[in-house]
Amino acid sequence: MKKFQLLLVDIQNDFHDDGSLPVEGAKENAKTVIETIIKPYMQQIDGITVSLDTHEIVDIAHKWFWIADDTMNDKYTSNFPNNPPQPKHPPNFSQIHFFNTDAHIEIDNNSIKTGEKVFFGTCTGYDLKEQLSKEGYKVPSSSLTTEIDQDELKRYNGIKDEEEYHFYWKPADAGLRKYCEKYFIELQKNTNEISSDSRSKSHERISTNISSKVSEKLSHIIWPDHCLQGSHGQCVYKEYHDTLIKWSEMNQKDVYYVLKGSNPLCEMYSAIRAEVSVDGDVTTFPNISLLKYFFNTTNRPAMLGLVVAGQAITHTVRYTVHDILKYWLAAEEEADREKKKFNAQLQSWKWSDDFVNSTNGGAGLGDSGATSEGRGSNIYRDTAENAIELLDPLDENFIFNGHLYLLQDACGYVQPRSRKKAAAIRKDTDEWINKIKKIDGVEVIECKELASLLNQ
Repeated sequence: MKKFQLLLVDIQNDFHDDGSLPVEGAKENAKTVIETIIKPYMQQIDGITVSLDTHEIVDIAHKWFWIADDTMNDKYTSNFPNNPPQPKHPPNFSQIHFFNTDAHIEIDNNSIKTGEKVFFGTCTGYDLKEQLSKEGYKVPSSSLTTEIDQDELKRYNGIKDEEEYHFYWKPADAGLRKYCEKYFIELQKNTNEISSDSRSKSHERISTNISSKVSEKLSHIIWPDHCLQGSHGQCVYKEYHDTLIKWSEMNQKDVYYVLKGSNPLCEMYSAIRAEVSVDGDVTTFPNISLLKYFFNTTNRPAMLGLVVAGQAITHTVRYTVHDILKYWLAAEEEADREKKKFNAQLQSWKWSDDFVNSTNGGAGLGDSGATSEGRGSNIYRDTAENAIELLDPLDENFIFNGHLYLLQDACGYVQPRSRKKAAAIRKDTDEWINKIKKIDGVEVIECKELASLLNQ
């Protein structure tokens, strides 16, 4: 029977039932993986790696990082005279874009002047009403007769659940303004969406082009507080955790846990790298060491490959798979260089018992390179971007030299309450799945199909 490496992405309480950011079907997904893959094939799983999403309260993707931009009060009132009151912080699931314009533009009657720099957010009525309620906003009574109260009541009652509303935001810490501008420019640089509606012409005139396209990178999203460091929500879902302990006991191996997202100044969907790296923080750089471990351990006889499951396929699983494919060649070339270097060292030394013992017979590099130290060092090497040409996995010239199996029925979809947004995310994710199915060495299958492959 074949063996395999198992990567479980963000299998944490907050992404399951009763969590702060539950994923549709997460409980059923976990049961499928545990009962169909892990328990029946305990001895065929060569290693298990688990990524753990980890955040602070004041995180760039949490509401507390942002406050209403009071410098735009006059513009807000004049551009959106019938808009509801602006909350103190962005509602959950808000999308924030940074405009750095080189020409005057009009978007939904919102005027942005030449050279003006603003963080412009959109949210749905569902989430806006919830945020106003959390902040203690009291809906005026219909019995009140003052003109101000009646106007306020009219504005609040005008909120429609599926409609989008616009607000201006700024970092709560004014000292981070320049950083955030640079961060958003880098984030939005990876997108090239032109809206299909009547606003597309004005969008073309934005130098750093705003984007809500989800096929390349999602726009910056404000998420409910989740996976807070040290909280119950950050912990591994109990059914998974109990099963992983049994695997460790049976195989005398530890599960390897990889923290992701711990830097509050950047979003990190992928378990491999942050959306935009932060200078000086290697945890946000591409984790070539982890990929090198996957390459070395799966590039052996009787190994099926790397199997990926977890939550959620719309976000963290998706971008983890994307980056595994993108940086795989970098890991392969680095592993090959280290192996050649090690073999060269062997030739330059005289064989002795002391030397053989000190290198453990060369098993650490020559065989699998699968030492726990190699997995955990998380050091970014120049190999990734300077020594090779990185291609997008969806590029027609892309070649993947590994064997990756994505368990589609083990990964749920994030479901915003807005039906329109939920449908758009699902559609785009399904399109992405259909594209990666065409890559040689990548299989998108169900758990029962993997079981049949392991029995061959």
